[in-house]
Amino acid sequence: RGTLLNEGMTVTERRAEACAVLGVPPGARPEVVVAAHRRLVFDVHPDRISDPGLRPAAEERLKRINAARDELLREPAPAPAAPPSASPRPVVPAS
Repeated sequence: RGTLLNEGMTVTERRAEACAVLGVPPGARPEVVVAAHRRLVFDVHPDRISDPGLRPAAEERLKRINAARDELLREPAPAPAAPPSASPRPVVPAS
């Protein structure tokens, strides 16, 4: 799966690529992502390709479509906790 949506990309870049693959706007609701995925799967599923020479390309396209769906439906990672040294408390000088 790493080669389908490059793991070297940032989360924002992966999500942008996933949106482009599925043809949905950034921040699309899950229902929109699922509907776009179903439409594309119906169009490019390897079982619908009659030419055996074109099936490998259709299989790769289907893997990419599935990876894009998975990326967009994945729960966002929680924000990392602030390190203890980044405490918002003001430093009060000793008198």
